[in-house]
Amino acid sequence: KSTNGSNFIMDKEVLMWAELPGIQVILSERRMLWVGHIVRMHDDRLPKQILFGELAHLQAKHSRGGQQKRFKDQLKASLRACSVDPDIWQDVACDRLAWRGTIKAGTRNYEKAHLDDLHRKRQQRKDRTANQNGGVSYICTTCGKCYHSWIGLVSHLR
Repeated sequence: KSTNGSNFIMDKEVLMWAELPGIQVILSERRMLWVGHIVRMHDDRLPKQILFGELAHLQAKHSRGGQQKRFKDQLKASLRACSVDPDIWQDVACDRLAWRGTIKAGTRNYEKAHLDDLHRKRQQRKDRTANQNGGVSYICTTCGKCYHSWIGLVSHLR
């Protein structure tokens, strides 16, 4: 990488060239596929009992700065991001092929929307920077001199 950033390649460009999704999408997809596998297990299996069981009368202290998300909370967020209804996902997961198709399509759509959002935000940052550097926004009412920043005008007026 050079000092002026001319050789800088963004992560999303490398992933597009390699035709790979981002790590967040991979983890989310694997999590949802694994949970689909657990849903299809018999009720007496330990992973299913742990996933769908509730801890009775747990008196936990609240952590400072907010609570860490549980696995179920992460799963629900992943389902919403992939446009899968969190209330009926178990019914869809019972059919393996339908579940895999739903998850694959959902993660593709999520990845596309995420990349579009990143591109839009980056473009807004670039536009904002170009406008700040190219446009004069502060003019001295006494002498008419132009300043690019408020602090420059205030320093001038002292």
